[in-house]
Amino acid sequence: MARFTIIGLTLLALLAWWVSGWSYTNVSTYLDGFSPDGKVERYTPAFHARIQGNLRMLAGIGIVVGLALLLLRGRLGPMAPAIVGTGALSRFRRAVADVFDRYGKRTSSAHKQFVLLLILAGTLVRGYMLFMPITWDEAFTYTYFVTKPFPVIVADYSYPNNHILHTLLAKLSTMLFGVGKISLRLPAFLAGVLAMPVCYLFIRGMFNRYIAVLALALVAASGSLIEYSALARGYSITWLCMVSALALGRHFSKENDPVSAMLIAVVCALGMWSVPTMIYPALLVYIWSFLDITIRYKGSKLARLQLWFASGVLFTALTFFLYTPVILVHGVGQLFHHATMPDNSWYMFQDQHMEGVLDLWDRIIGTSRTWMAIVGILGFVFAGYVSARFRTLVVAMSLACIPLVLIKRHVAPPEAWSFILFILHLSTAIALFYVLKGLQDKALPKLGKRTRTVWAGSILLLGTGYTAMSVLPERMERFPQAASCAAYLADAYQVGDRIHVAHPLQVPVEFHCLTLGMDRALLHGSPTSGGLVFVVVDETHEQTLDGVLRAHETDASTFGPFKMVHDQDRTVIFAAPFGEQHAR
Repeated sequence: MARFTIIGLTLLALLAWWVSGWSYTNVSTYLDGFSPDGKVERYTPAFHARIQGNLRMLAGIGIVVGLALLLLRGRLGPMAPAIVGTGALSRFRRAVADVFDRYGKRTSSAHKQFVLLLILAGTLVRGYMLFMPITWDEAFTYTYFVTKPFPVIVADYSYPNNHILHTLLAKLSTMLFGVGKISLRLPAFLAGVLAMPVCYLFIRGMFNRYIAVLALALVAASGSLIEYSALARGYSITWLCMVSALALGRHFSKENDPVSAMLIAVVCALGMWSVPTMIYPALLVYIWSFLDITIRYKGSKLARLQLWFASGVLFTALTFFLYTPVILVHGVGQLFHHATMPDNSWYMFQDQHMEGVLDLWDRIIGTSRTWMAIVGILGFVFAGYVSARFRTLVVAMSLACIPLVLIKRHVAPPEAWSFILFILHLSTAIALFYVLKGLQDKALPKLGKRTRTVWAGSILLLGTGYTAMSVLPERMERFPQAASCAAYLADAYQVGDRIHVAHPLQVPVEFHCLTLGMDRALLHGSPTSGGLVFVVVDETHEQTLDGVLRAHETDASTFGPFKMVHDQDRTVIFAAPFGEQHAR
């Protein structure tokens, strides 16, 4: 392993030094080729020089670290714990196979069928949301990031919309299946669907099958989880990484398994590569596993903590490695507080943190009813009272989130906190399990565990799902009119024409134009002499023809008279000739 590390660092250093020798002219010409208007204005000679300096510094660090490892290789070997020894992978595979075999034998056919039904129901409602109109964030993600080449995607963090791992997967998906909202949303959808069975397996291992199935019913019908499982954003990938890391964490803590310890680091690093706010659930996983080890084990505590520490070091190293291109281009500060975000001074934090908390509360209860939220809070308190294991999770979540929010002096947007819904739904499932158990003991002795769980899970799925689906289609601003505009323009435009659209409709229209195979240069610049300019006016956002022209810094006197050529869904398209008067 040390030999491969040294070779890898040497190759990385040589690559960084070679790239640092690229000229500004060559790099800017390459980047300009992917810009819709033919020029990346922000890539200046000074910006290029800064990146060159960072690359040379990286090359120097790689060489120094590689030499240090080479000199200390013999001394570090006996000091380092055996991370993945001979046969560790086979033992891990056998352990995973044993879990599925044991669950299969101990689970009735009716329970298996109900679990599959819940997962299928959750998949169907998420699949239904795939067909909803495009949102601005999704369209921007595609037009600004997914359309770029792979080397640019992994390095460009000019806007926080670039959830890098998700962007790479979305690019692969659209390359395989064609450009469209469903192919764009497919990676997030698959991650959101896979999070359901993994969550069930984790909760079943930690508690029991009945709590697991109740929690699964809530997760399958949870409004925010449905919503972001069908949006081309990276949050559902972080959920899958979190629940996978929790499941691996339980196995690591119980078996002192080196493979699961290292896999925790890998999945948490991949989650971080998707969205940097994965730092909250990643810390939750590591703090929870630390607490679990220190509480449950005595004699073998030190050995387990050594592996825990090694896993944390690997997680940090992998995250740094994956974000190295971003750090070289933008600096490490861009990851912790993006330049596009508001000031994170204590004054701003004190002034705005309550607003962020209220936004989060509104997002949580936005797809349910107030009484449901109150019942959920009571269930959270009750679950914390009756279950020591759940209390450990809550303590870990608090220690992971609250101090980091104070350090960053910023409350992340509500979607970044969507992972806590898995913990909240777990608390409701625990509370409901014990309430039903008490009801059986006191009033309905003939009500068996299986029967009460199926009825309760069905009610949770139908009630929560119905409430969520009655709200979700209208909860987020979408742009259905963008598709009809693009369809008209695809039929009407000719070579030399241009299309002017103003924010916020510009990006959704551009996305739909690209799905129809149109050249994105049509939406940038001025038409050639003898061409037409099409001006899209979105009346739902109180736009006017003059306002859209001003947004494009266009002189109206250079055009002939405008005529309305399309009117649908309060979106009007005007057309006028440019330059010499002509008729078409």
